Amino acid sequence: MAFRHSFNDGCREGFKRLPPTRGRIRLIQDPLPLMQSRRTSAFDIRHTFSAALTYDIPRPNINALLDRVLRGWSLQNIVQARSAPPVDVLDGVYQFSYLDGFNAPVRPDLVPGVALYLYGSQYPGGKAINPVAFAHPPIDPTIQQPLRNGDLPRNYFRGFGAVQWDFAIHRSFPIHESLALQFRAEMFNVLNHPSFGPPSNTFGVAGFGLSNQILSQSLNGSNLGGGAFSPLYQIGGPRSIQLALKLEF
Repeated sequence: MAFRHSFNDGCREGFKRLPPTRGRIRLIQDPLPLMQSRRTSAFDIRHTFSAALTYDIPRPNINALLDRVLRGWSLQNIVQARSAPPVDVLDGVYQFSYLDGFNAPVRPDLVPGVALYLYGSQYPGGKAINPVAFAHPPIDPTIQQPLRNGDLPRNYFRGFGAVQWDFAIHRSFPIHESLALQFRAEMFNVLNHPSFGPPSNTFGVAGFGLSNQILSQSLNGSNLGGGAFSPLYQIGGPRSIQLALKLEF
């Protein structure tokens, strides 16, 4: 079951009922413009493609020597591609503060008639969110609190897509009827195609709108050792090669 649109991101936590300060649930900030918060879900990736192909190289049956050298080889290929995930832009200067100590994020206003994206080789991934396209919402000068939420909808922007081809060569060496040793040479991101993590989403903070990580680094959520995978084992890293021996029995 997938949700293209939702009011908050709580469903990506497995529908857990968590306190507002825990987890990754993002609350509806302002009850008045309710439909601003019913927008694209944070996990809404519109297009995905994956394919796997294994080819067992046939023995040539030319002579005994070549038969021993060339038998047991196989080729593995995995291709993955997906479109860009959403990016939720928030105001990094102002937020709603409540008496119980809970702070709710605020979204900025969109400036009409200004391009939302900037394109060029000077930006990581060739694209950046245009900081000139935003403005802080009106502020109460006495308490320095926003008078309202900004008019920018939730998850209004998109980050970067990803493409990766992984390739492997395997060779099995029979040892016994039920025992074999397999040699594996595996290459991840064969073409060394760069994939970028989402751009910084905090308006008013240095680096806003720019991607500052490759995709594999962004996927661990800066939580390595706390349940996240190492960037070495994620899609979107630089080309890497590993050699291994596997005993099959």
